[in-house]
Amino acid sequence: MKANEGDDLLMYFSRKRPIEDLPNELTAIWSCTKEGCNGWMRNSYSFEDVPTCAQCKSPMINSMKDLPILHNSSSELKTALKNVTPKP
Repeated sequence: MKANEGDDLLMYFSRKRPIEDLPNELTAIWSCTKEGCNGWMRNSYSFEDVPTCAQCKSPMINSMKDLPILHNSSSELKTALKNVTPKP
């Protein structure tokens, strides 16, 4: 069979929902402060009070972004870790 033969028979099936079907919400994020760097992360996925950019190691600032809603069980872990006092 040649590469072009049967191309009309090939189909792609995915179980992922299309992005346009996912509901969005205004989400707290950390944005990189370095000009030209587009690094950012969701606030709920950061364990540091003020994280550094994973791409360029610059400081980050709080910001907001319209993103698809994610159900994050790590936010409970983050809250629990912040409430733990270190042992002397």
